[in-house]
Amino acid sequence: MESNLSNEYSELVQAQAELWNLTIGFLKSMSLRCALDLGIADAINNHGEPMTLGQLQSTLSLPATKKPHLHRLLRMLTHVGFLLEQGASVGTEAVYGLSTMSRLVLKNEGAFSMFSLVCWQLDFLMVKPSLHLGDWFKQDDQQKPFEMAHDTTFWEMMSKNPKFNKMFNDAMEGTNIIFTVAFVNHVSDVFKGVHSIVDVGGGTGLLAKGIAENFPHIECTVLDLPHVIRDIPNDGPVKFVSGDMFNYIPPAHVVVLKWILHDWCDEDCIKILRRCKEAIASSDAGGKVIVIENVIGSTSSKTCQEAHLLSDLLMLTIVNGAERDELQWKKLFTDAGFASYQITQKEQPVIKQASMESNLSNEYSELVQAQAELWNLTIGFLKSMSLRCALDLGIADAINNHGQPMTLGQLQSTLSLPATKKPHLHRLLRMLTHVGFLLEQGASVGTEAVYGLSTMSRLVLKSEGAFSMFSLVCSHLDFIMVKPSLHLGDWFKQDDQQKPFEMAHNSSLWEMMSKNPKFNKMFNDAMEETNIVFTIAFVNHVSDVFKGVHSIVDVGGGTGALAKGITENFPHVECTVLDLPHVIRDIPNDGPVKFVSGDMFNYIPPAHAVVLKWILHDWCDEDCIKILRRCKEAIASSDAGGKVIVIENVIGSTSSKTCQEAHLLSDLLMLTILNGAERDELQWKKLFTDAGFASYQITCTIGFISIIEIYP
Repeated sequence: MESNLSNEYSELVQAQAELWNLTIGFLKSMSLRCALDLGIADAINNHGEPMTLGQLQSTLSLPATKKPHLHRLLRMLTHVGFLLEQGASVGTEAVYGLSTMSRLVLKNEGAFSMFSLVCWQLDFLMVKPSLHLGDWFKQDDQQKPFEMAHDTTFWEMMSKNPKFNKMFNDAMEGTNIIFTVAFVNHVSDVFKGVHSIVDVGGGTGLLAKGIAENFPHIECTVLDLPHVIRDIPNDGPVKFVSGDMFNYIPPAHVVVLKWILHDWCDEDCIKILRRCKEAIASSDAGGKVIVIENVIGSTSSKTCQEAHLLSDLLMLTIVNGAERDELQWKKLFTDAGFASYQITQKEQPVIKQASMESNLSNEYSELVQAQAELWNLTIGFLKSMSLRCALDLGIADAINNHGQPMTLGQLQSTLSLPATKKPHLHRLLRMLTHVGFLLEQGASVGTEAVYGLSTMSRLVLKSEGAFSMFSLVCSHLDFIMVKPSLHLGDWFKQDDQQKPFEMAHNSSLWEMMSKNPKFNKMFNDAMEETNIVFTIAFVNHVSDVFKGVHSIVDVGGGTGALAKGITENFPHVECTVLDLPHVIRDIPNDGPVKFVSGDMFNYIPPAHAVVLKWILHDWCDEDCIKILRRCKEAIASSDAGGKVIVIENVIGSTSSKTCQEAHLLSDLLMLTILNGAERDELQWKKLFTDAGFASYQITCTIGFISIIEIYP
């Protein structure tokens, strides 16, 4: 049963789940990366119909030991809409089929495949820069996060790294094919009366070729840098010209700029647009520049609004560009010397302009929606990284210390950020507002918008000791914890026992904790915070579990925050913490809680009851059974009221969509960093039975956490 909580506490529990989902939400993007690495969508497509778990494991040639873990990945891919699961009926297995989204990454669906785009965007080279956002905001130089991560600019890497250059060109080729189809079917009017075009930065020429094929009266030229077009034959209907758009653009009736300007700052955009103006025919002769870009605020679709904001944060991270709203575009065009403009079409494609205003067929509308959803899933990791950046800068604490919501200028000043970063801070705040971390009170006439704290952001205030999750969030967004998720695909293909964490760091999580004092402190601080939060829940809502209990051992209890909370609120209960030597080495053993050094796999001190809080989800079934048997040896008999109090997630125990997602994300986290899992009630029941316990009950569920009492 889900616990009946006060409205205030219910809001807090909900915010905790939302914050957790935002923190490790990057795992949704990484599950997509893993799916593409394994070829799951292509396997189902080639099979011709939905497939069972066993069929997929066999077809993908994955080791038999990975079959249960593949189920966990498929469960996440179903949750995010990448796959469709048809539930099992009596005597049949569930089967997994393709959604419109997963059809967009099929390798053999050339016309509409976004496979290369998604793979490129989820490559380590493109993910790593987002981890440097906080440091970048604090610096006054022109170096971008991409440069901080790789010691080279994005464009320099393109020219020097053939593999990266090919990945980029393949990605752009896929988007050009998709956009050409959209152009031909829905916005062909823009080419009426046009006799020549130059596609500036047109890459391998797919958009230009599509225009030439569908509008044969138009003479098409592609202008791009030498390394981009070096190996492209120049003997077809499209002419390729090597050059730099900042210096010269060949003359033409019309110039096309498709996803070029969002790569550049305003100053550079004006330079490019002025070169375009020099190249095109006069206004009287129908000269114009066709700009294909996002326009923030141009759509009523929530999915596409998010796509715009994520794309903007991507531009901030990778290059020196931005996504812009209509007023910003208008200013650029005016400053570049253009007389007028019009937004011809607000219809989507791929990641870009999208709205419901356009008259599209139902089939095409579904495709447009799926493209935006796929894009959001692909770069959704940036939402987690925006949270990391906010904590690095201390945004929530600054607002809290100010005592009231703050303007952009006040925040920039209080955080001591360079003045050059003020417009970029606005973009970060816009994303933090979108994800619910901040609350924006819109500007009225003559006033600026102000940014205040939400319940979620109050949970990471350093000064809010009792409920702060600051250390927990910081530890899980540290590079050490993010990097292993990039190894999921490789891990699935191997038959050894090495986990993704070990593949990333050549060390297990536990080994790193014992050898790396800084990481060990991060982890212990994080666990201490969760213990404080949970103690409050215990005291207020589940105090009955301690009725009649006179002693407990908190196994793996770390620095003792939970045990101390129990002692303070239930002084009749004698509390002991059992943990490894390096964990409790520096903790004074002179308070109400006794600390014992030891290994739970070998021995647990005797007590009336044993507490296991977020211990079992760290371990495989076999190890859980060993731990539970040691607990059974330690506790009093059933007649004497002996029991084990298990505090864990129970998948399927809550009707809250937010908490359901928290369970699935936590499960993928356990898969990535440890040998553990989140479990449903049937899986928990089997563990308890196999360990020799007679019965159990799920006493209550608070948010996404359940309290289970098991009896010998």
